[in-house]
Amino acid sequence: MNRGRASRRAERLATSASFAVVVATLALVPVTAFQGMANPGPVATAVYPGLARMSASSPGWENGVISLQFPGSSPNFTVTSLSDARVTSSNLLTAIAEVGPTGNVTASAPLNAPGTIWNFSASSIPSGTAIALTSTVGVSPSGGHWESGDEIASLSPSYMGSANVSIVFYLNASSAPAPATVRFTVSVSDWPWLRSNDTLGLELGMVAAPSTQIARGAALYNLMAVTTNGGATVASLTWGSQAAVDYGNGATGVSTVGSYRNISPAQTSSTVRIQFIGVTGGYKRVSYDPWIQLNPGAFAGLKVPAWVLTPASLTIIGVGVVATALLAVAAGRLRARPPPEEP
Repeated sequence: MNRGRASRRAERLATSASFAVVVATLALVPVTAFQGMANPGPVATAVYPGLARMSASSPGWENGVISLQFPGSSPNFTVTSLSDARVTSSNLLTAIAEVGPTGNVTASAPLNAPGTIWNFSASSIPSGTAIALTSTVGVSPSGGHWESGDEIASLSPSYMGSANVSIVFYLNASSAPAPATVRFTVSVSDWPWLRSNDTLGLELGMVAAPSTQIARGAALYNLMAVTTNGGATVASLTWGSQAAVDYGNGATGVSTVGSYRNISPAQTSSTVRIQFIGVTGGYKRVSYDPWIQLNPGAFAGLKVPAWVLTPASLTIIGVGVVATALLAVAAGRLRARPPPEEP
């Protein structure tokens, strides 16, 4: 009996000592060691719903699901998921061009030329927020072919005149349908036509973020996509098949839309050229609606309950796991010892 009591007493003392060592050791581990495990990626920069950020150099809006930002106060824009900043789409709106019947570029207006000023304004709409960008851009004779990888190049410094460009972005509220989709309307008016039988085109593009690549869209009207390295869609650029045109005499028309896509060899960037064709050229105004759609769950993997990934819960779990392992070792050693000899 004395031998049994002594053995049990020794086991309890060993257990208490092992647990104390575990707790003391884990107490020295900084909590930040567990925080990295709980962070699936960088946190997106949030801005105020329906309001411009207090930064004239990078206006931005958000709806609780995504953010819409304009780095450099230009038409170039970035759409980012607020729940996972890896889900992002950087988009370029670079030029308006006048294109001849054979596809040759005759004139162009860069949208980001030095000195070009874009005015921003926001207003509430039933589905969320409308952000309007307006500017007057200079038009010059240009060259190159629309459906090629050629850059649109100005042929001379001569100045043909100016055109008015309006781009309105529609950011749906989180309670409205498709809160992860941003539609935008590009309108060009008062273009100083070089030739009346030409038509207008819009040049834009997409740039891939780290861990993503550019790919052709899978659907008919899905021009371009940003995908993960595993092929999941992060964002897509979708286009409408028609555009509205107005003539100076009050007549209207519906233009069909042609498109050209070019992806860089490294799949890090792309150029998209959309041409408004199928109607008589020389129109007073053209309006067109493409849109960007994000997939906030593109990088979603194994789902773990949120409470498991808090620093406090990870600490408790770590203590429990290590303590259990050390207790098992201690108990095994005690069982392996021979019983003490009786005096």
